[in-house]
Amino acid sequence: MKHNAHPNYLLLLGLITAALITAVMSAAADEVRMELSIARGAPVTAGHEWLKTLSQLPVRDVRITTDGLREPTTEHAAGTCTVHGIITRDNRLMVLGKTFTKSDRAGLNQWIAELRAGPKVAGGDQAFGMSVDELVDFHASLAVSLDTATRGKPARDAVTAIHRRIPSSVRLTPSLRRRFSPDELVRDELQGLSCGTAMAAILRPLGLVFAPRRSGDEWDLQVTDSRDANESWPVGWPTQEKARVAAPKLLESIEVEINDVSLREAMDAIGDRLQIPLLFDHNGMARHGIDPNQIKVSHPAGRSVYKKLIRTLLFQAKLKSELRVDESDRSFLWISPIKK
Repeated sequence: MKHNAHPNYLLLLGLITAALITAVMSAAADEVRMELSIARGAPVTAGHEWLKTLSQLPVRDVRITTDGLREPTTEHAAGTCTVHGIITRDNRLMVLGKTFTKSDRAGLNQWIAELRAGPKVAGGDQAFGMSVDELVDFHASLAVSLDTATRGKPARDAVTAIHRRIPSSVRLTPSLRRRFSPDELVRDELQGLSCGTAMAAILRPLGLVFAPRRSGDEWDLQVTDSRDANESWPVGWPTQEKARVAAPKLLESIEVEINDVSLREAMDAIGDRLQIPLLFDHNGMARHGIDPNQIKVSHPAGRSVYKKLIRTLLFQAKLKSELRVDESDRSFLWISPIKK
């Protein structure tokens, strides 16, 4: 593979390196800023109390808004970390993956220190023990698309279909093979996505992951129990593009009214219109007791942009979405719990 002939080589290398460190962030943050919205039913003094608490911590700026709830996010850019959070009805601070009480000063200080520290690189070794060239080549080998339908089909059949599409061998122990019972079905439609992302998505609900493993001069896909893995191939990669470039349909407007429909049904309909795959973090949702087939969602009649509509519906189920790309740069939405 002649890397200098690949116009996006440096971008690709950057994506791989960033996604395989313990946290994917853009740069160390010297300043932390917060924008907090107040949930309906919170104490009338909640905003003032949290302003007082946070003013005693190393936070550059805190703004309280009553313009409606916004999904908790943490954004790093240009030496600044911007946190969007919610002051909940029981007067807790809900941020991405965490909640705090006003009295949890130690926890708040540790969290802010982590935000200010920026990226945490997992050691100095190259990911998976690969050289840069090997890592890029392996990534490219998994970019071929999966050409068979998967949703509702046995997971073992989907893995077999992927094995036939890629040059690497898929290796797993007999004990792990037993997890692929006929009753273990793939819950998302992965047809058209790259084999690397599809494989990671299929294995995850089974408590499995995969990583490259050297076999002679080649690299195989070694499947292991997620509890035993120090490194694993991710379900997609962070995109460097804005939504208007990576998934422009997300910004299109639609006339919508949704009344007490299951989240899964609503998201399937939206996915069909957007023509973008929707992948769910089934492990994370199971940990928090979130069943998209059982949770009902609604949206008042009117016009909305798809991106905002998705955020509104997912928030009702305590979920959030993230735009990712597979190994072939195809965009998809990764849907996971707000709380980790």
